[in-house]
Amino acid sequence: MKPVSGIYLLLFIWASTHAPAQEVSSGDYRRIVYENDFSLGLHLHTRGYGISFRRGYYPTNFRKYGFETDILNLRHEKEIKTFGILPGNNRGFVLNKINSFFSLRTGMFREKILYDRYDRNGIIISWLLGGGFSIGFVKPVYIELENTESSFGQDRVLIRRYNPSEPQQNILGQAGFFQGIGETKIEPGLYVKTSFLFDYLGVDESIKSLEVGVVADAFRKEIPIFYDFVNPSVFIQLYCNINFGKRWN
Repeated sequence: MKPVSGIYLLLFIWASTHAPAQEVSSGDYRRIVYENDFSLGLHLHTRGYGISFRRGYYPTNFRKYGFETDILNLRHEKEIKTFGILPGNNRGFVLNKINSFFSLRTGMFREKILYDRYDRNGIIISWLLGGGFSIGFVKPVYIELENTESSFGQDRVLIRRYNPSEPQQNILGQAGFFQGIGETKIEPGLYVKTSFLFDYLGVDESIKSLEVGVVADAFRKEIPIFYDFVNPSVFIQLYCNINFGKRWN
């Protein structure tokens, strides 16, 4: 063997043994399909924010169904927080807002994989359709007022249910969340949602996905969020979820 040929042979063997190994080739990779999963989502939407939970089951490699729960607030589109003119007012309140509104959604969903990943670094694109009950909670807004007639031994701050028809100049800000919670009223409704999910983690047993979609909550009557204003009975929202979870058999 010529010396030059021997050098080329040695270089080839060295390169073959020291080249970085691929995790799995595209031709060899197969996604592991699990039977169960659970995920938690951070829910941001055009009318507020919340959290979501999902429990899923896989009847086939490309389909999933299960149950979901969302807990979120639903704001009026005209809500703008303002602050009083009194010193020390750092809480703020929304003018003419007489009730806060929250929703507890519980329902079912179906998910279909539209594009599967063919290597470890690929993504999975899915389409989801869900719906069920949306239970609304209407909680009155309470505010803190400066007691301008207080004397020695009396409270300088009063807590009252907000009444937009009364003078606004001595409002310090909105009272704590639990003020008025015992006066909460329940409004039943329904919801429907559709979305696309992009699972980009590249680890079959874990879930880390971005979800974007649209959801509508419909109630039997207008929800009295604002005083002397047109209030909605249907809340349509664009939303984004960041989901984290686990798959198992």
